[in-house]
Amino acid sequence: MGVLCLLGIALSAQQESASFEARGPRREVTEGARFEVSFVLKNETAQRFIPPDFGGLSIRSGPAEVRSAGFVNGKAYTQQAWVYELEAKEAGAYTIGPAIVQTARHNLRSQPLSVRVVKSSVRRPPKDSPASGERYFVVADVRPQRPWLGQQAIYSLRLYTLVSVEDADLIELPDFEGFYVQERQRFDTRVQYEKIGGKTYAVRTLYEASLFAQRSGALTIGPARLRLLIGDPKRGLFGATSDLVASAPVSVEVRPLPEPQPENFCGGVGHYEWSVSADKQALTTDDVLTLSVRVQGNGDAQRFVAPRFNLPAALETFDPETRQMEAYETGDEFVHTHTLTYAILPKQPGTYFFTPEMSFFDPDSGRYRVLRAEAPVQIAVVPGEHYGKSAGLPDTSAVSEPTEEVPWWEAFDEVPEPWAIGMAGIAALLILGWLAALIWQRQRRKVAQWDEEETPWFKGPTPQKADWRLLHTQLQQLRHPSSQAPPETFYHEMLKWIEKAVAAYLHTVPSLLGRIEALHQLAARGLPAPAVEALAYAWERCERAVYAHIAPAEEMQTCWEKAHQAWESLSRGR
Repeated sequence: MGVLCLLGIALSAQQESASFEARGPRREVTEGARFEVSFVLKNETAQRFIPPDFGGLSIRSGPAEVRSAGFVNGKAYTQQAWVYELEAKEAGAYTIGPAIVQTARHNLRSQPLSVRVVKSSVRRPPKDSPASGERYFVVADVRPQRPWLGQQAIYSLRLYTLVSVEDADLIELPDFEGFYVQERQRFDTRVQYEKIGGKTYAVRTLYEASLFAQRSGALTIGPARLRLLIGDPKRGLFGATSDLVASAPVSVEVRPLPEPQPENFCGGVGHYEWSVSADKQALTTDDVLTLSVRVQGNGDAQRFVAPRFNLPAALETFDPETRQMEAYETGDEFVHTHTLTYAILPKQPGTYFFTPEMSFFDPDSGRYRVLRAEAPVQIAVVPGEHYGKSAGLPDTSAVSEPTEEVPWWEAFDEVPEPWAIGMAGIAALLILGWLAALIWQRQRRKVAQWDEEETPWFKGPTPQKADWRLLHTQLQQLRHPSSQAPPETFYHEMLKWIEKAVAAYLHTVPSLLGRIEALHQLAARGLPAPAVEALAYAWERCERAVYAHIAPAEEMQTCWEKAHQAWESLSRGR
């Protein structure tokens, strides 16, 4: 008994607060059609329900009481709803007043609900049409009729009938040229009623799809064809007749998006929301900041582009990785969700602030809207162990032979004679003098050469002479990495090779190289743009693998090909 009490206390503590709201149709209602309105009480138990004033709408059924309970995001909930089926006999604007529910603790009122009823835009076929006449026909329509490029539009195929239809077989759909199509499975197939020309038709939706226009301008959706089995009471049980009916073509005007588009436009057209979070607030220059972004919207998922953020100059980011992408159907539309992660590398110590932003196009207002993170991302960066050191990695290609240690007491047996020590000293002095003279002469020639050329862009250690044949051999060895070695090994070695090759071309040393600055210098010194772009691609992929630990094996061949493309230009222009 005590355990049950504690469980009840825990559930009540995790339960959300009580609420009472009215829910109605999201779209316009057609004159003569029936629709549902519900009044929902959450996380409370009703003792009495007082219905609202329905403002001239006719009650066809209800209230039907529905109860449910469960868990959402670890929180318990209870729900109690009163559902009505209503009908509007005439077009107009209707207001449903607040309903009242009484509980043990307080009285709750729902908000007023507005319902707009319009005359049917459907027209019956002419009386001289074959077979069906005014008894039954099929209508196809698209809502909205003037969508924006990339906006989700709903194609519906509905059957109107005054007679008994025993079966409706959809035998041909239009090809939807100019649209990306997602067929819907969760649309309402219940029979509705609609008044047309003084007659009340039974209406049933047979097919629905979400359409996303791929180009702007006037588009036409062709007819859909159905085979109907019409019941005839005069002919008895086996007296049904078959008939072929077709919908009229539908014209759609697709509007182009306004220009200019914002720089951080994600390609989404519709309603979007997002969340942004960083995995840490304090890190070193050796660490990686992971920014997680989750975007959800109802636009065309194929047109979505991961947003790029404006970061401080000391923070470097790579192309985001898509962790998860899913598209699912709600009761009214398709929704797509993208979960992205951004790897951000701090290059300099300091405190940094930035606010991620993303824009989308809102079709309701016809304007671009901006989504911003709820709070700026703030990080404090301190120097790491490798800050200020060479970006190159230790050379693991050469393996030194193991040496056998000699006991210290045996070393005295190999001490040379005094005359041998004197001769070795004299030889060492002669060699050092010769090397000093050689270095002095070379330095004089190097200074004279620099006086004739432009001032080098770097300051630091004197660069070593490049061995271009060795660089070519090392690149060829990376072409076929060992299948047993992990992808990280390939990217490590490729990063070392890139730094060596670029340092040789720029007459510097790898420890002074920064990717962005080096690429600018390569372009300034006349390296062709395709070679610079190829090198930038390979360099970024290698740094992402080494520092952010994102090393996809499927990109290794492309990375090598880009590096080889850059090498051809580097070796020609050395």
